[in-house]
Amino acid sequence: DALCKTARAVTVCLLGHLHEPQGCHRLQICDALARRGFAATHLLWKDHQEVRQVAHAEVASGAAETLRFFNEHKERAELERCKRKCPVKELPTVPWQDLRASHWTDGKDYRILLPFGAELLWYPHWLSKKEADELEQTIRDRVTFYHPTYVFQEPGGGFTNTLIKRGQSRICDEVCPGAHATEAKQPWSDQLLRDVEDAAGVAFNCFVANHYANGRVVINWHSDSGPGDDEGLGPDPSIGSLSLGAPRTFSLKSKRPVDGRIAHLDIPLTHGSLLIMGSHSQTHWLHSLPADDSVHAERINLTFRFYARQSTKHVEGVEHNHEWETAEGSTRVLLHRGQIGRPVWVDIPDDTTVQALPRYLSAVLHGKRGASRISCRSGDGSWSSPLAGSTTLGAAVRTSRASGSPAEVMVEFGASNGHGVSGAESNRISTSQGSQAESRSNLGTGAASGRRWAGRGGKGGKGTKGGRGYPEYVTVR
Repeated sequence: DALCKTARAVTVCLLGHLHEPQGCHRLQICDALARRGFAATHLLWKDHQEVRQVAHAEVASGAAETLRFFNEHKERAELERCKRKCPVKELPTVPWQDLRASHWTDGKDYRILLPFGAELLWYPHWLSKKEADELEQTIRDRVTFYHPTYVFQEPGGGFTNTLIKRGQSRICDEVCPGAHATEAKQPWSDQLLRDVEDAAGVAFNCFVANHYANGRVVINWHSDSGPGDDEGLGPDPSIGSLSLGAPRTFSLKSKRPVDGRIAHLDIPLTHGSLLIMGSHSQTHWLHSLPADDSVHAERINLTFRFYARQSTKHVEGVEHNHEWETAEGSTRVLLHRGQIGRPVWVDIPDDTTVQALPRYLSAVLHGKRGASRISCRSGDGSWSSPLAGSTTLGAAVRTSRASGSPAEVMVEFGASNGHGVSGAESNRISTSQGSQAESRSNLGTGAASGRRWAGRGGKGGKGTKGGRGYPEYVTVR
């Protein structure tokens, strides 16, 4: 009423915290104003520097069509899931007021109820150690991670390219409309998807494999809802999170105060644990993976989602698959890193010189410094001689690779075996084939077997006590 009173006297500008109106409360507020006879015009980004004016009716219609498309595909997927007639396991329910640190570490499965109607399903030992080891090895052998480049606009109008430390790979197929797959589903990943569905009691059609080199690779506070890729997740998504490798602490905090204070949870994710963030977990809670300098080992996290989007465009016309498509003015390269780790996909700006490349790639070279040799793989499979420092990668790749083949670049530090491949790199190449064969022989067991998961897992950390009226484990801030 107060807003309407003001709008009758002067023009009112509503500022939202997200690009697209349906990503925040802007759309709902304008709907209410329209019902009272007010005219609303949305200013939406045409590109990074210009905006366009769009009538509220057009914006509302587009948002409704996006939701209709999602709901249609989600309902179809839920019907398919129900046809399998796999009952969801009944878990002991822990109300918010009764939550204790021991619930995360006692090895039992729970359904945990949070404020604002949110729920978590907690399976601390969803995979046994053997099963988790086998799945982790399968992913290492069969999934090549991609490190996206984010483009940030500077105050002066220029742009900065930043390579992200976290490797990722989206695994899906044609039943995941609007998504850009970096890896196609295979029998092992399809079976895993179905098993996580059964544990969650909701349909999923894709998952993202995330690689964390150590405890310094983090995820900042966010929720999986809003514009861009997340808009394809629908209005109230459920997210499954399966952890492999090094243990990490996973944090949640409420978006709004609970009894006057923000509630904060720390959950110890261990090798083989499965956490399902269920209804209202994204609309009313934020989550993050904070830094932990004590963690030096690698971790792989699989996040399961249901995704359906009719278009690859935002409402304002900007591509939403920015994390998965090759960055503009760049070339996607399979980067060989020798003993640093397995090859990864990266987007390298075409004007980057050989001399500047190690610095640009520092996020995936893990602190390697000093002299380096950089080579390109030619069409016949051989590696070129080390490139001159003034050479641009775009030119080197275009002249070396065969038509239609992926670009491959190798960065070497230390001694070379004389064939353009370091000793550690050549050892890795020869042994990885054996690892892949071993992994294939294990696919009849482990993640692809389809039996109930059970077994042992690791121990997590402890929480802290909260204030009056809070569970023992919850920190209030």
